[in-house]
Amino acid sequence: MSQSSPDQAEFYEVSLESNWADNPKGASVSAYGATGSPIILLFMFTDSVLKKLGNKFGTQHFHLRQEMKTEEIMMKAQFECYQKFIQVPVHENTGSYCNRTWDGWLCWDDTPAGETATQNCPPYFQDFDYLEKAFKICEENGHWFVHPESKRQWTNYTLCSGNYQDVKSSWNAYYIAITGLSLSFVSLLISLGIFLCFKSLSCPRVSLHKNLFFSFICNCVMSLTLLGGIVQQHRLVATPPVCKVLQISQLYFFLCNFFWMMSEGIYLYIVTVVNVFAKRQALRWYYFLGWGVPLIHVSTYAVARSLYFNDYCWYTTGTLLSYTIDGPIYTVLLT
Repeated sequence: MSQSSPDQAEFYEVSLESNWADNPKGASVSAYGATGSPIILLFMFTDSVLKKLGNKFGTQHFHLRQEMKTEEIMMKAQFECYQKFIQVPVHENTGSYCNRTWDGWLCWDDTPAGETATQNCPPYFQDFDYLEKAFKICEENGHWFVHPESKRQWTNYTLCSGNYQDVKSSWNAYYIAITGLSLSFVSLLISLGIFLCFKSLSCPRVSLHKNLFFSFICNCVMSLTLLGGIVQQHRLVATPPVCKVLQISQLYFFLCNFFWMMSEGIYLYIVTVVNVFAKRQALRWYYFLGWGVPLIHVSTYAVARSLYFNDYCWYTTGTLLSYTIDGPIYTVLLT
C-alpha cells in the first residue's frame, strides 16, 4: 500500500473530526481528557509539592546548609552571637531583665522580666521547620526559665520538629511525585518518538500534540531537577541566580502545559464547529498561544518578583505575585 500524502492525511483527519461535529463539547473534552488531563493532575500535584518544599527550604539561610556542616554552622552562629554581645551595649532601662545569652543553638537578646522571647527555629537541622518558632521565657525575677527536671536554663524548641505527621506526608508526596514524573517522562519520550519517526502521521493536529508532549517533557525535567535538588540540598538549586533561573523555567513550562492544552481544544473546536471542511489552519497563532503567552506572564512575574519580593531563590510562595502565574492557569481551566 502506498504511503498517504500530507494532503490526504489532513483530509482523513478532517473527515474523522467532522464526525464529532454534532457533539462539539464532547470533542473538546476528548481533546483535553485523552491528551493531558491525567498528567496535568500529576503536574499540579508536583507543583504543590514544590511549593511546600520551597517554603520549607527556600529561606535566606538555605545556602548555609549547602556550604557547611551543621557543626560549622553552629560555631559560626555562636561566634556572631558573641560578637553581637560585644558590639551592642547593655540595656540602660530600669527594671529586671534576663541577660543576653547563647543557649547552644540560638542567640537571645536582653529580655524584660515576665516576657517571652520568640524567634524562628534554627536552620541547622533538616528535620526542623525554620518557619516555626522557638520560645524562651524570662521569669518575673529576671532569670531565664529553668527546667524542673534538668535544673538548667531551657528553651522551648518543641514546635520546631513537633509536626511529625506533616514531615512524613511531605516525604510521601515527594516520592509519589518523583515516581509519577519519572514514569511520565519515559512514556512521553516514547510517544514523541513515535510521532517524529512516522512521517505519515504528520498533520496540524499531530503538530500540536508534538508541542504539547514536548512541553510536558520539559516540565518533567525541570520538576525532577528542582525536587531532587531541593531535597538533596544540591548547590545548583541554592545558588543565585542559577536557582532563580531554574524556578522561572519550571514555572514557564508548567504554564505552557495549560496553554498547549487550550490550543488543542481551540483547534478541535474550530475544525468540528466553526469550519468543518477547512483543510488547513495557520498554526503560528497556536505557537504564539502555547509558547509566547506563557513567556509574557512568566517574564512579568520575574520582573515583579525581583522588584517587590526578591527573596532567596524565589522558592517561597507567600506573596500575591504568585497570582501572575496562577491566574492564567485558572482562566485556562475555566475556558
